[in-house]
Amino acid sequence: MRKPVLCSHVIFFGLFAISALAQDSLKSTADIDKAWNRIYREVNYDSLMESYDPVFEVETFGEDVDKAKCEKNFGALQAGAKKIPVSISLNYWTYRCASALERKQEEEQYLQNFSLLARNAFDQASDFRLAKPIRVLHSSDIFSLVDASGNVLLDQYIDLEQFGRHMPWVVVLLDKETKRQRTYTFDFLDLISRTSEPKTGEYRAYRVSLARELIKNYKKQDWQVGVDAQAVLDAVSLNDKAAQLELLKPLALKGYKNASDLMLAICIREKDNACGQFMVDAMLDSLEQKDTEAMIRMAALYSSGVGIKQDADAALALMKSAEQLSGDNGYALRHFVVLHDSKQSVLNLPPKVQQFLETEAFKQNKPILLASYIYMQAKASDITKVLTQYGDRLGIAAKAGNIDIYNLYSASFIVKGNKVEQAKWLETAAKNGSARAQMNWAKYLLEKDPAAQEKAAEWMLESAKNGELEAMQWLVTYYYEKEQWIDAAGWAESGLNFSDLRSGLQLAYLYALEPKGSGFTEANAIEVLEALSAEHDSAKARTLWAGLLMHGNSVKHDTAKAKQLLLQDALKDDVESMYLLGISLMNGDIEPKDVKAGVSWLEKAANLGSKNAKRSLAEYLYSRDATAEEMARAKKYWSELAVKSSPANINTYAWTLCTSTYPGYADAKAGLSLMQLLEEKDLSANRRDTYAACLAANNDFKQAVVQEQRVIDELGKSPDSDKKILLAMKQRLALYQKSQVYTEAPDPR
Repeated sequence: MRKPVLCSHVIFFGLFAISALAQDSLKSTADIDKAWNRIYREVNYDSLMESYDPVFEVETFGEDVDKAKCEKNFGALQAGAKKIPVSISLNYWTYRCASALERKQEEEQYLQNFSLLARNAFDQASDFRLAKPIRVLHSSDIFSLVDASGNVLLDQYIDLEQFGRHMPWVVVLLDKETKRQRTYTFDFLDLISRTSEPKTGEYRAYRVSLARELIKNYKKQDWQVGVDAQAVLDAVSLNDKAAQLELLKPLALKGYKNASDLMLAICIREKDNACGQFMVDAMLDSLEQKDTEAMIRMAALYSSGVGIKQDADAALALMKSAEQLSGDNGYALRHFVVLHDSKQSVLNLPPKVQQFLETEAFKQNKPILLASYIYMQAKASDITKVLTQYGDRLGIAAKAGNIDIYNLYSASFIVKGNKVEQAKWLETAAKNGSARAQMNWAKYLLEKDPAAQEKAAEWMLESAKNGELEAMQWLVTYYYEKEQWIDAAGWAESGLNFSDLRSGLQLAYLYALEPKGSGFTEANAIEVLEALSAEHDSAKARTLWAGLLMHGNSVKHDTAKAKQLLLQDALKDDVESMYLLGISLMNGDIEPKDVKAGVSWLEKAANLGSKNAKRSLAEYLYSRDATAEEMARAKKYWSELAVKSSPANINTYAWTLCTSTYPGYADAKAGLSLMQLLEEKDLSANRRDTYAACLAANNDFKQAVVQEQRVIDELGKSPDSDKKILLAMKQRLALYQKSQVYTEAPDPR
């Protein structure tokens, strides 16, 4: 659903009645798109911003421009507008200065350009959350539009819900004539990212880092959007609720959007009456002025009974009034919904409020509300139940063009078992920007055709850009397999923006590889692992860290530190740490070498289910020097490991059973039975060699010859085959042709 354009200011009337007066005038939306594409391809952001310098000299919102400043900067303004014809502020302030200087021809030219740009900008506005923000080049463009519209700027903030691919800058305007509010969302982070760092600017990690730097800069300049956003980013990084509230209180007193919403959500979630009472007191002046955001926050307190007596009727009255004042488009009610961020806060909503929200959510003039309402219900219930309850009604909204609920509607067909409709709406949701749908559509394509990797990767890339963590993790593996190290690391780092442990471990692994030309180092890996160890208390991070300290190629070895790291978690029964500690002590990677202590750690890990520990113990115990009791233990470990889902373990155990010369160990019948568990596709050359040995050990020399010959033929075709291995295979074939078995003694310890 598109929004109506705000046309209060005189310059918006008769926009297209003005003829083009100059060669570089914009004439159509197509001209605008061409100019934007040229900027993406050819323009560096720093040089682009230099053209804005004269704007900063002359802009003065809500007042007449200074003629002297206009005279001084007019040439630079014109040059900037010619260089960047899609700059809203350059065209606007060139027009304003031309008007002040009574330069009629230029006034008409730049009025035409600005008017077309303004119309194009507002035509991008949408009431859907999945719609892209209005693209601009700079915050000055936003306020040029606001100034020209003649509307009152009620509020501005950065939408942290959609923070990532964009840095959505939201302005709330009041139309003086209709007394209705309108909300518009702009973005210039996409432009900065694409024109500052074309190679890395697509990664979420880069964009989040850049957005955080911009926010810090805005805070230093005491801009409301920066102070507000930075406070929330700082607050969510704290674990202590009291510290969070102390940080947010000063801004809640000022009514700053993000800080006030977060504080109120904490009040309700924690049922903190003192917190709720503070919010009531903080909002009194705003409520008197009929500030719709304050009205919604007060309604949330009334409905929850936090800080004030629960009163469903009072909550409803405020919700209805705020909704009407804000344009009766669902924005105010969506605000109410997102303030309830926990299961308990949703369950505590009075039935009257729940019923009112349900009724309003399915109205066609409030598309922005519906998806948020469904997700709110899912917090208090099972998503399957919610989709079963609302699936048919979601279909009405989806068919009416509500792009925000396409993915939900698709999921409703999973419940019904209708794969055809589910796929149809999943594709539609993906095409309309749903990150989750884009990822699931990629998976669907791969299920249909495992070879469709490239097409799936395109959708995964879009999904990752739109903030889907699982898609980022998929891309890391995808680019790793293609040896595109920079891309793999870029998306691993992007996942790490979510404080995701798996992404951090992926990034450390990539760094530790030190791929040629990447610039990655093991020192980079250790830096990441050290952070993961501290922030996530990750045993996995510490085992990888210890491994680098023992076996790294470029970092200084420190076996004492490695032992300390492994012991930290081995003493807490972490089996991977136990295993690595044990095997490192046995091999002498940690000094002094201590086989007895190493075996002890492996046994502890094996008793806790570690397959690696069992495998290492079996390999250690299976020795020509072993006692009968040790060989029995080796068999026990192998038998636990040799299951159908583990062909490698079946192969190793079967080989020992069919070839061992250790007295009383061999069991050719059991070995053959194990190999027969494997399917044909599992029989690599190495495993087929074992199969042949077991056939021979069971006196089926004819089939042993057939299988061994297949091994030799397969290896013979490969130029990389090891000649010694091929010779050994031929020697075994000669034995089978003579109806003789192949045997070998276990290695010594």
